[in-house]
Amino acid sequence: PNPLGTSFVVDETNVNEGIIMEHVIELLDKYSGLESFFLERGRREEILTGKPLRYGTAGFRLPAEKMEYIAWRTGIFAGLLSRFLHPENVGLMITASHNPERDNGIKIFLNSGYLTPELEVEIEKFINEQSLESGIKALYASLSNQGKITSEGTVLVGRDTRGSSGQLRWIAAQGLASVGATELDFGVCSSPMLESFLAVSQDLGRKDKTEYHKEYRKMGELFVELWQGFEPIEGEEKELIADCSNGCANRAFLTALSQSEIKNLGIKMINTGEGAINENCGSEVTYSGKVPLGISLDENCSGVSFDGDADRLILFNVLNGKLRVIRGEKMAAFCARFFDKFIGAKLSNEMPPIHAITTQYTNSATKEFLTAAGIKWVTCPTGFKHLENASKNSEVAVLFENNGHFKVH
Repeated sequence: PNPLGTSFVVDETNVNEGIIMEHVIELLDKYSGLESFFLERGRREEILTGKPLRYGTAGFRLPAEKMEYIAWRTGIFAGLLSRFLHPENVGLMITASHNPERDNGIKIFLNSGYLTPELEVEIEKFINEQSLESGIKALYASLSNQGKITSEGTVLVGRDTRGSSGQLRWIAAQGLASVGATELDFGVCSSPMLESFLAVSQDLGRKDKTEYHKEYRKMGELFVELWQGFEPIEGEEKELIADCSNGCANRAFLTALSQSEIKNLGIKMINTGEGAINENCGSEVTYSGKVPLGISLDENCSGVSFDGDADRLILFNVLNGKLRVIRGEKMAAFCARFFDKFIGAKLSNEMPPIHAITTQYTNSATKEFLTAAGIKWVTCPTGFKHLENASKNSEVAVLFENNGHFKVH
């Protein structure tokens, strides 16, 4: 419950900009105590008098104790943005990905993917503006150039398993409420889960989150069907170790699949919450060539390591006492060939061209492999948002960075 007052609703058919701004400032005035409170707790001098905060490829990310003010202001930004984008909704994820427990962060998703470069500039201006009233007026003016404010807006919110994430989610929710937006809180979920919820949110609206989970479950059903079509390599067991990094991957598995399905598929989940997120486990550890917690070099196995918000994965196997790491480039090559050979064969001539979207640092051997397989590839600057932008004109695209950030659409 919000102890600070009721959010306003504006009938956009019968107002002008001045009246709306008057309502916005009036409502924000009710929350002025929170602005001061979070500034002090967030170490105002360190945040606002040092280098300007930048919204990087992973959003804002800092030590958790410095994130409260940023969560508050980002909530305001996301809430106001959602009222301009309605009926499209906005996603807001509390996570610091592969960073250690002591850090946290926040990032925003749109139906089309990441924030546009123009909106990244606006959120940086708003976060770094010391006066809340000046910041909200400038933000409102900028968003008004792109469209018209509506009477409602909805923001889907998720978080990872860090001890600080629940508090930061509550703070961001106060920011949303302060500008009249509605929160749909999905609790602990992975970043890909939140993106998938956002994709169906216009159809499902503000229904109970179990309805969203039912939609996510459809991917689990397809995964089961696909997995059952494979046979293990001779001499190997059909078992997969899933290193969940004490983060959100565990929740993603249990939402998409039942416990019995996980067991029947031969998936063994480890690091499911018994320790600190990313501590001696997860994709960052495996990517660096270290054996994740829970894996022994004395036993042959194959597995996958996720990061904290489960939008990054690295394949690995242990054979004869040695760890072999299979990074993003090889995974993308496997995936692209799979689409081309297996799915393409089923669809016959209906299979559209496949594009592999890679960074400029992709090695020449991967490019040669993809070219020989008849798969077109495109290179982009480093940063997953650049890969997403480059993939928008492709019907089927495999997006990857060597560190394991990976997506297929």
